[in-house]
Amino acid sequence: MLFFGGDWLVQGAGFVAQRFGLSKLLIGLTVVAFGTSTPELAVSLYSSWHGLPDLAVGNVVGSNVINILLVLGLAAVISPIPVSKALFRFDLPVLMIVSILSYALCYDGSLDRLEGLLLFLSLLFYLWFAFQKGRAESSMEESAEPDELDELLEVASRQGMLFAMTKLIVGVLLLVIGSRLFIDSAVDIAHKLGVSELVIGMTMVALGTSLPEVATTVVAAFRGEKDIALGNIVGSNIFNLLGVLGLSAVVAPSDISINADAVRFEFPVMLSVTALCFPVFYWKYCVTRFRGVLFLGIYAIYVYWLFHR
Repeated sequence: MLFFGGDWLVQGAGFVAQRFGLSKLLIGLTVVAFGTSTPELAVSLYSSWHGLPDLAVGNVVGSNVINILLVLGLAAVISPIPVSKALFRFDLPVLMIVSILSYALCYDGSLDRLEGLLLFLSLLFYLWFAFQKGRAESSMEESAEPDELDELLEVASRQGMLFAMTKLIVGVLLLVIGSRLFIDSAVDIAHKLGVSELVIGMTMVALGTSLPEVATTVVAAFRGEKDIALGNIVGSNIFNLLGVLGLSAVVAPSDISINADAVRFEFPVMLSVTALCFPVFYWKYCVTRFRGVLFLGIYAIYVYWLFHR
């Protein structure tokens, strides 16, 4: 349900975005990225509302680590991914700043409504700025030869607006139902295996909610759509921290308590992985197959370390 819900939401949203003439980079950073992050949003909102802060926070932090190490690593192994200089100079630094801001707000062991609102308002500002910037870029794009967009967007472009809106609604419903089933099952597994909910949130739940990112980025890698692939990953991570974590704090019955392990280990790991993108992206502006294998190896070590600890 999470996979198809996110998939159909992306198709519908992608069609609407194309109708407004947005650039591919902007679509990847916003519509596709935010659409594929809706499972994280649904799961974290449900978790925070029902008093499961470790799952809510672990899902966000774990998804960001997975998006870079596993999703980008897998996509690079399939096909080397060139890096857009515009993304490297603006959106990647924004992701780093957002990561540091989120860690700073959670460092005292809690995230209250005011801090969550600050994160969410930061997302709205980023969206506004990105759309202003995207308009200028799209007006300079050559349109003599129509480029192939992501497979999800191609499917949507052959359908009417009514069908696209239907997919949006059905996708949201699947995400809501699927998130409840996913969380209930994850909590049961955590209890029966004696594993903390934070670890389950950062591995099983985070991996499950990252399935739309995996599908979208892998398809984009096969088609050589660098803006869609990297934009989806960077945009999803920004949305996870500002939108998912921010709204989770806003809707929670009380302040979200941040696990001490998350403050000492998980957040610093997320910051380190994000910082690793700078040298990897900068060197010849390409994520090669070797670097993809390196990312996958680091992720395997990280998961082993989580469960071992």
